[in-house]
Amino acid sequence: MKNINERCPLSVECGKKKCEYVRQELDCAYYLANSRPGFEIDDQESRRTLPGDEAFIGETAGKGNRLVYIPVDRLVPHPDNPRKDLGDLTELAASIKENGVFQNLTVVPEVEDRFTVIIGHRRLAAAKLAGLTELPCVIAEMTPKEQVQTMLMENMQRSDLTVYEQAQGFQMMLDLGASVEEIAEKSGFSEKTVRRRVKLLELDQEKFRKADARGATLSDYMELDKIEDPVRKDAVLDAIGTPNFRNILQRAIDEEAICKKLDAWEEEIAKFAVKIEARGEVDGEKVPMDYDRYYSRWSNDDEVKCPEDVNSRKYWYVRTNTGITIYKEVVQRESTQEDLEQEERRAKFEQDKAELLEITKRHFGLRNNFVAELSQSVIKKHFADIAVFAMCQLIGDGGYRGDEPAPGVLDICFDLDIGDDVNYDELWNILTPKVKEAPERGILMTAYSMADDSGEGYWRATWSNEKSQLECVYNPNADLDRLYGLFVELGYEISDEEAEMMQGTHELFRSEATATKEGNDDAD
Repeated sequence: MKNINERCPLSVECGKKKCEYVRQELDCAYYLANSRPGFEIDDQESRRTLPGDEAFIGETAGKGNRLVYIPVDRLVPHPDNPRKDLGDLTELAASIKENGVFQNLTVVPEVEDRFTVIIGHRRLAAAKLAGLTELPCVIAEMTPKEQVQTMLMENMQRSDLTVYEQAQGFQMMLDLGASVEEIAEKSGFSEKTVRRRVKLLELDQEKFRKADARGATLSDYMELDKIEDPVRKDAVLDAIGTPNFRNILQRAIDEEAICKKLDAWEEEIAKFAVKIEARGEVDGEKVPMDYDRYYSRWSNDDEVKCPEDVNSRKYWYVRTNTGITIYKEVVQRESTQEDLEQEERRAKFEQDKAELLEITKRHFGLRNNFVAELSQSVIKKHFADIAVFAMCQLIGDGGYRGDEPAPGVLDICFDLDIGDDVNYDELWNILTPKVKEAPERGILMTAYSMADDSGEGYWRATWSNEKSQLECVYNPNADLDRLYGLFVELGYEISDEEAEMMQGTHELFRSEATATKEGNDDAD
C-alpha cells in the first residue's frame, strides 16, 4: 500500500511508495525540481532561500552540500566543459517545460554571487529555452582539476563526448597536473588509450574538428597510426568520413614506405654523387653529362651499386618523388641527343606503366578488403545478386583447372593456412565445413576468387607509330565494370581515383587517338 505524504501535492505524482521527507520536503529532489504554482507547501516555500541571502548563508554553514534554488541568470557554463556541442535541445526543453527538471545541477561558487556549472550544462541551456527562472542545484567545493575531471567523467559515462572532445579533456587534466595513470584510473580507459587520444591533438586541430563532425570513429583515427609523417597524417585526415578515405590512407602508407626506400638509396648515392636540381646544371652552370641509371620507386633494386669508374669520373643525381636519376660526367660522347631523348621517353613509359600497376594493385586491395569485411546481413539481402555473379563465374573460365586450384581460390585460402601443394580432395575437405558455416559468404568468396581481378585494370600498353614508342592508354574493361556494379549494390563506395580509372580521365593516360591500331602489341 502506498504511504503518501498528505502535505505534499506531488506525493502521488512522484511515484514513490513511501515519502521520506515529511515536513522536510525541501530535501526531496523531486519536490525541488517540480514544485510549481498551485503545487507548493507553504511552510516549506517560506524556507526556500537563495545563495547570497543571509538566511541561506546561516542555514547552510557547516552542513556540507545541499539542494538550493538558484536563478538561471546567476548560472554560468564552465568555459572548459569538454562537451562543446550540446546537441538539439528542443525535446529536452519541451520536457522541462511540461514536467520540470528531474535532476539537480552541480555548481561551484564564483565571485559576485555567480555559480559555474559543473554538471548540467544541457539542462541549463534547455531550461532557459523553456523559460524557467531558477533551477535546483547542489553547490560543491572543487579545485580546478576536480572540476575538469568531474565534467569529463560525467560526459564519458553518458557517451556524450566525441573523440576530439575526449582528447581535449584528457589534455586539460594533464595540464592541471594529473598523470596518465590517474586519468586512466578515473576514466576507466587504459593508459594506452589515454596516450593515444592525447597524441591525436598533434593533428591539425581544424581538420580534426571537421573529421569529428563527419562522424569519424576511433578506429578511423587508429588507422592514422600506420603513418609516421605528421604532414601526411593531416592530408589523410581530410578524407576521414568520405568514400576516399581507404584509398587515400593506403596511398599515404605506400608513399611513406617509398620515401623511406628513396632516403636509404639517396644516403648511399650521396657517397659517390653530388645532388643537383636538374640534369646538366651544377651550381647554375651548364655541365655536359650523360644518363647513367634510374632508381625508380617501382624498382625492385634494394641495393645501390657504386659505379666501377667512380674514381675517374664525376657523378651527379636528381631526386624526385618518383625516384633518383644518376648522371655521369661526359668523358667522350657515348650517345647522340636522339638516343638520350629516346631513353627519356622509354623511362617515362616505364614510369607510367609502373604507376598504373601500383594504382591497380591498390584498388584490388580495396575491393578485396571490402569482400572480406562485408557483413552477413548485407550478403543475405543481396544473395540473389551474389548467386547470379557466382553462377557467371562458375560457367566462365574460373574455378579448378585439372587437379590444381585456380590461383584466385588459393589466394582466398591462404587465411586458412593452405599450402600451394594441396590437392583438390584435400582442399575440398578443408573448405566444406567452412562454407557450411556461412554458405552465402562461401558463394561470394568463391565467385570473387575465381574472378581473379588482382591484375585487372583500365589501361594497356600500346605502340605509337607516330612517336615510335610505347604508351599507356585507357582501355575499357567490361568485366571489371560488372564487378564494380555488384560491389556498389553491396555498399562499396568508389573512390575518386577509381572513378577516374573507370572513365579514362586519369592524368596518366595518353590519348587513344595517338595510338594506331597497327602494331597494337600489348606489353607486359
